[in-house]
Amino acid sequence: GGGGATGTGPGGVPAAYLASCEACHPDGGRREGSGPRLAGQGWDAARIRRSIDEGIGTMPGGLLDGAQAAEVTRYVRGLQRPEPPVTTR
Repeated sequence: GGGGATGTGPGGVPAAYLASCEACHPDGGRREGSGPRLAGQGWDAARIRRSIDEGIGTMPGGLLDGAQAAEVTRYVRGLQRPEPPVTTR
């Protein structure tokens, strides 16, 4: 189970993400660390939640539970939207 962190930290990143996920998925999941970049992968909520609950690759399951897992699933699902294109003028 998790450490009970709820709420959001800087940039709207959930406290549970910062406590349990940020070390391997830095910049709120927007950069690759020892784990993959989470943003823009096209994952649906079911796949994200399954990865949190069961683990995937070297990531163990069960790092988050209950409300924490639901909160982080919503957050990571929100990262799946494509980033707006950068325009230069």
